[in-house]
Amino acid sequence: MKVAAAVSGGLDSAVALFLLKMRGYETVAFTLRLFEGEKADSAVEDAAGLCAFLGVEHVALDVREEFERLVVEPFAAEYAAGRTPNPCVLCNERVKFGLLREKAREMGCDALATGHYARVERREGEWSLLKAARGEKDQSYALYRLKRGDLPYTLFPLGEWSKEQARKLARAERLPVSERPESQDICFVEGSYREFLAGRGVRGGPGVITDTSGRVLGEHEGVHLFTIGQRRNLGLGGGGGPYYVVELLGDENRVIVGSKEDLAVRRFEVGGCNWLAEVAEGGSVACEVKVRYRSPALAGEVEPRPGGKAEVRLDVPHEAVTPGQSAVFYRGDRVLGGGIIERVKRDARE
Repeated sequence: MKVAAAVSGGLDSAVALFLLKMRGYETVAFTLRLFEGEKADSAVEDAAGLCAFLGVEHVALDVREEFERLVVEPFAAEYAAGRTPNPCVLCNERVKFGLLREKAREMGCDALATGHYARVERREGEWSLLKAARGEKDQSYALYRLKRGDLPYTLFPLGEWSKEQARKLARAERLPVSERPESQDICFVEGSYREFLAGRGVRGGPGVITDTSGRVLGEHEGVHLFTIGQRRNLGLGGGGGPYYVVELLGDENRVIVGSKEDLAVRRFEVGGCNWLAEVAEGGSVACEVKVRYRSPALAGEVEPRPGGKAEVRLDVPHEAVTPGQSAVFYRGDRVLGGGIIERVKRDARE
């Protein structure tokens, strides 16, 4: 089997590439140039150096235009609409496991491998996306939009590994990126979000801040400057409160604030669902739900509906349910599917 390995210049993809070579796969390493700047230049250079060290063919692909169109522009548009997107989910779906897989197939590769901490296994006759064996670094949340038919041709060499084990191996094998620190922020954002979004034409405009009853409490300069659950820097004077952002209405350019209790949500709607397991429309599926990458798994149920929609009902209210983020559904360690949170249902107002 000929495998395309996505190599970013970081530690995880480097160890994944090393493991593929040790396991005897014919491997071609691909590095995607996603954006302009020194960070992107050094990623390509580091990946090329790693491949030279390992004796693996290296291909650098310039996909800056595609990345801007498929990831960056939707990211900015979501913020302008008052939602909080997760660009890594889009990048995985459209670029790493979309565009790159297509390019790799054109070059005769049978499968695609990345350095994500997740697993793909065949269980009871079905290919399944699973959490990483070691939960502290599980990245299955950001992979739920993979195509079901591509799972047999997807490899995650680090699925059974911990980050600590990966770094220990990199040091033992003297891989050039063994001391590379783990990236924390969105890769294409330099400086503040406000500056980045302004550079993409998202500048907002004056609007009002109201409480949940509609009473005006203050003004703001754009809904894109706020996120659900935010408490600080709301620009509200003393009296009342403490206030938290509980809803952002992009079409009205309005920020709604309330108490901590107002943040709690049990029901919400998702759209653009992608299912990696058989589910029937109209019936409820018991599952665990993650509403952010680092949020805990929450007990509840999801009811698939026509048009890629679904309603989610949590057993216990949760505070971090944010439109634009993904809700991912699990049964044990298996990813059932997921979708983009579109609308929360606050029982006190409906």
